[in-house]
Amino acid sequence: FLSYVLTLVYWTERLQFSILAMFLVGIFIPCPAVLVPLSDFWINIIGVDGLLEPLGELPFFTARHSRLFAVTVTHVVYAIPICMLLFRGYYMSLSDELIEAAKIDGASITSIYRRLALPLSKPMIGVVFIYQFTMIWNEFLFSLTLIGSSSSPAATVTLVLSGLGSDLSGVDFGLRMAGAFVAALPTLIIYVLFAEQFADILAYFETLDEVPEIDAEPELVNVMRPDEVRESLSQEEALENADSEGGFFKGPKVS
Repeated sequence: FLSYVLTLVYWTERLQFSILAMFLVGIFIPCPAVLVPLSDFWINIIGVDGLLEPLGELPFFTARHSRLFAVTVTHVVYAIPICMLLFRGYYMSLSDELIEAAKIDGASITSIYRRLALPLSKPMIGVVFIYQFTMIWNEFLFSLTLIGSSSSPAATVTLVLSGLGSDLSGVDFGLRMAGAFVAALPTLIIYVLFAEQFADILAYFETLDEVPEIDAEPELVNVMRPDEVRESLSQEEALENADSEGGFFKGPKVS
């Protein structure tokens, strides 16, 4: 919805640019640059270990799952800038006539988004879901910083893989490769399930790149006869001498 507001709603140009620039800056912040502030924020300021303590009575919940909650929120916040940019690029390609027609019919901003923009966004939602699932599933730094141990009940798949097959005798690379293959299966399944949406968005942007055919200009009619051209008559003199039929001048077409 934020991408829609920054694209199709007319704001003050300076205000809209400032908000857009603020989100774009977030794309260029590298993950290693925020690891120490991130750990300090969740552990010392928020106190994430006791944040979900009331859920400790649940049979599937342990205290370490609080760290998994911190990792989830971190990924959601970190993904907002790139997802906003992707959706904004898609909404900018929507037909202006379609949006204006909805406004003329009296639709509000939220109605246009809910009934028009959101249903048309299904291909882009699939693309963003594939992108974000792949990034979060393969992410390692945030998990290592906030969860810390591959033996934790809340350890992510990449964190578990980092310790799989390791012991005092060495590393079992066969076991680790088998674990990596199993860990890659969910990503492959997501690609298969959302392949149609991905193909739709590619086909949509390909149609935007096509150059429409321009009708050729109609052939001009020369009202001057060859003998008049040889005699160097002016256009006005030729019009006076030209034969007419049904109100139209007769003459050879320009080649």
